[in-house]
Amino acid sequence: MKGKGTKFDNNKPKISLMPQSVIFEVSKVFTHGAKKYGKYNWKKGISQTRLLDAAMRHILWYLLGEDNDKEWGCNHLAHAIASLSMALDQHYFNPAEDDRYKLDKDLLDKWSGYIYERTDHGESED
Repeated sequence: MKGKGTKFDNNKPKISLMPQSVIFEVSKVFTHGAKKYGKYNWKKGISQTRLLDAAMRHILWYLLGEDNDKEWGCNHLAHAIASLSMALDQHYFNPAEDDRYKLDKDLLDKWSGYIYERTDHGESED
């Protein structure tokens, strides 16, 4: 039986849409991290580029064919998502750690146009 109560949450995020396997795997990475570095160590501040570098290294290992990291045995994609989630959290709550090199708006627009013009907008590759 469906509940008949009223709840005004239509515009709220549907967290149940997140793949539970991803939540579980990324949580394993955070659990290992808490044991190694201490709970919420990253909340003390880690530069954005260090977090992004870590994410990219894990993505590259995965692209090269290694599924799990050698130290903890966790999936490289889970490590990358963990690093990206910390970077996103800091983007909102610790912007002082943002040490990215940023192009000025004109160059950024030019670069974006350059990439877009050289991208095939036809059918996808299979």
